[in-house]
Amino acid sequence: MTLRIQTALKATMLLSFAALLVLPGLQMTSRFVEEEPVQEYRKLAELPASLPIADTHEFKKARRAFENWFNDHLGFRATLLRLGNEVRLHLFKTNDLVYVGSDDWLYYKLFYTGAWGMSQPSFDQHSAAVSERWRRLNDWLAKRGIHLIVVDIPLKHFIYSEHLPAEVVPIGKPTRWDRYRAFMDANGIDRLDVEPILRAGKQEHQVFQKTDLHWTIYGGCDTARALVNKISRLEYGRDMEWRHDYRWQPGPLKNVGTEARAIPLLRDLVEPYDTAEPDGRIGTPALDINADNPYDRIYHNDGDQLLPTTVALNDSFFETMEICGLGKHFQTLATGRTLYRADTGLAPVLRKIPEGTRYFIMEYMENNVEFVNPDPLVLPDE
Repeated sequence: MTLRIQTALKATMLLSFAALLVLPGLQMTSRFVEEEPVQEYRKLAELPASLPIADTHEFKKARRAFENWFNDHLGFRATLLRLGNEVRLHLFKTNDLVYVGSDDWLYYKLFYTGAWGMSQPSFDQHSAAVSERWRRLNDWLAKRGIHLIVVDIPLKHFIYSEHLPAEVVPIGKPTRWDRYRAFMDANGIDRLDVEPILRAGKQEHQVFQKTDLHWTIYGGCDTARALVNKISRLEYGRDMEWRHDYRWQPGPLKNVGTEARAIPLLRDLVEPYDTAEPDGRIGTPALDINADNPYDRIYHNDGDQLLPTTVALNDSFFETMEICGLGKHFQTLATGRTLYRADTGLAPVLRKIPEGTRYFIMEYMENNVEFVNPDPLVLPDE
């Protein structure tokens, strides 16, 4: 190799290295290239107001804050994150926030590791206090002639555990939620056992989304039918004919999954979100949730052999059940969301239970068992 070629190579390497150093800074200040921002489950660090040099302790805190801000706003950060995730996902099947399972199944690590940790015996005392709140709620409702039905949705990794990667530490039985369910059964707290419904349903349909923590329309509709039949057996001693004639419809490809959004890539992960048509919520408008109204929808129906007035305190899983026509089976069904707001959740709903309510449904994803019935449990007139 001639001296001229060697010099040219060295110059090229130096210029390339200099560009790598300069371009992120230019992008950071001028944004000369449009980048799609990364959806993150956190708020990006803010630029500190100043660096107080005189105070050593405060200077160190401000310096760390500045470093965090710089790292969060470095030019081409979004592109570099996506590129790094592409390499790790497709070559090594790994990610910091998500377990990458077989057949493209994704599992949010926080939920799995939390489920493992909270299933350890060290949490038994804490769990006992949570269980006692549920016994108090059941007794309070029973004194008012209201039948509590618990509908706790199993986490995806329990229903599709066969796709978990080999490095995942198994969660031993009984899990924390197994112990809750045993407590409920032993204390006369009625519940719809959702796990066998989903396990049976998965033989015919995909009952959870691969890239999202939520169930599919199939899991939701199977559970909705089981819930209606459970209440109908309590009222009439038989199953109930389904009153909403819908058809399965193939849905569009979407990139809205919680797990998928945790892995920003150069090309988004998508999967189909099938639905049922017509939508069973049509004709029942969404309501504004505020201090005077904790309900997001209130269904009213006329006819014979309908289920009596019922309240459902629920989360986003319940919406799928409503799409399949759940609300059309009740004289009145008032649905309230378990949102982290002062004007909704358990306490406001208990204060606004409609006259003549016979059933109270508590639906939630199982790892939210203590958040939907929070501490302290405030029961009206107790």
